[in-house]
Amino acid sequence: MKSSARAWTALVGLLVLGGLSWRINAPVPMPQWTVDFEQEILQGDQLTPVEISTAAMGLLGMDRYRFVELRESGWAPLWIYAGYYAGQRSNAQVHAPEHCYPGSGWKIVRSKELRDGGDQIRELLITRRSQQRLVWYVYQTRLGRDLTPFGLKKDQMLAILSGRARDAMLLRMSTPILEVDGEAGARERLSRAWDRYGEASLKWFQREGGA
Repeated sequence: MKSSARAWTALVGLLVLGGLSWRINAPVPMPQWTVDFEQEILQGDQLTPVEISTAAMGLLGMDRYRFVELRESGWAPLWIYAGYYAGQRSNAQVHAPEHCYPGSGWKIVRSKELRDGGDQIRELLITRRSQQRLVWYVYQTRLGRDLTPFGLKKDQMLAILSGRARDAMLLRMSTPILEVDGEAGARERLSRAWDRYGEASLKWFQREGGA
């Protein structure tokens, strides 16, 4: 009897895992946006588009993206990236900055959560040779905002299990740390850009609805 019960339990477990695997890897439809992603977010006279190579796009696997450089009156550059993923599936998963930066030769010196006004943000301090940058990022899903890869995976798994849209966006901003104003100056630049461009991009994602 016990062997029979274990066999049935194992069979049910395999069926559940098989069904979950099918849902994860099933084709994910793109949402029917009222305005296209690239034409709506991160627009403005001060924003210069930055192209991502075909090879890099193949590695990142995003469905849509905007990558721009912001310069305020010729001051230090600030880079803003918004990557959209229609769903969690093979070869098209959100790449965490904690993985991408070391893969590009950057060393993560510090990672912490901070609050900018009412927003919680993940901040990274990264270095490469003599360069230093400050990075802010969040993940936005249909279930909320996350500051860690684990939180993102949790939200997307819950979305899969509940049959909800599992699309997500990574919003990331970075700027160099200069001798003239240090970390405080870099953080101030990020805060201004986040208020002006970051929140608008995240709210657009929420407003447009999922796939």
